[in-house]
Amino acid sequence: MKIAYALQTCDSASNQTSNRYCCDTKSELIRKCVSSFLQSVHIAAARERSIQHHIVIIDDHSTQETIYFLEKCVRVYTNGNVTIELHHLETSGVMNSIGECYRRLIESDSDLVYQVQDDYLYESSAVTEVIDTYFKILHSTGTEAIVTPYNAPYLWSVYYYNTTCPRTVFIGERRYWIQIYDISCSFLTSRRVMSENRDLLDKFLSLDPRDSELEKVSLNRILVERGGLAVCPFESIALHMQSDYERDPFVNWKNLWDSIDESIINR
Repeated sequence: MKIAYALQTCDSASNQTSNRYCCDTKSELIRKCVSSFLQSVHIAAARERSIQHHIVIIDDHSTQETIYFLEKCVRVYTNGNVTIELHHLETSGVMNSIGECYRRLIESDSDLVYQVQDDYLYESSAVTEVIDTYFKILHSTGTEAIVTPYNAPYLWSVYYYNTTCPRTVFIGERRYWIQIYDISCSFLTSRRVMSENRDLLDKFLSLDPRDSELEKVSLNRILVERGGLAVCPFESIALHMQSDYERDPFVNWKNLWDSIDESIINR
């Protein structure tokens, strides 16, 4: 079993227009979020040695400070059944970065694929739970689901508010999970699901990243038109560290933020 991850990083430009609630600089955010993700992968890898985890970091012209950090991450976190490589994007831009992630995942020889962004802060168990949830659904129903660790609060306060639609709710290994009809570009699924919906991935990549209809007219069609199943936990196990719009009111982000140990890369 192989799992491929494509992690996009960039501290020199951002599609984020408002201030982030967690820190002042994107480089600090990357250090925290990337560290949390890599530590979560290593916990998953240590639990099941037969699964090979390969991570490619797609960096979009970050500062030398961040490049140095990423190079140290490659050296420190590559061990056992985890391999990491750092790739420098030739043509800058958030959609170019996501597109390179998708291309590498689809063209990999992995069973599962996961596009990861540099502003998600991961709980230590998050990657393990995402993988477990995928296989729980697969073994129970035969469905190759799309799984995300983030339950976006704005969906429930705006898009889903007073909207009646059927949802599957089930018990995972550690918490409840719920069906969703809206996904971001960052999720774990099978390589087959990603390959078969490449036209909608390309549609997503062709649009303005600031378009409010971006996912609705592209990625979400996998769920509402093609019978795809997407799920997220009731309580986020990875937090999207953008503006207050994305802040989860029921998760103490500061405790998680402070718990992430970056000192491991200095050993």
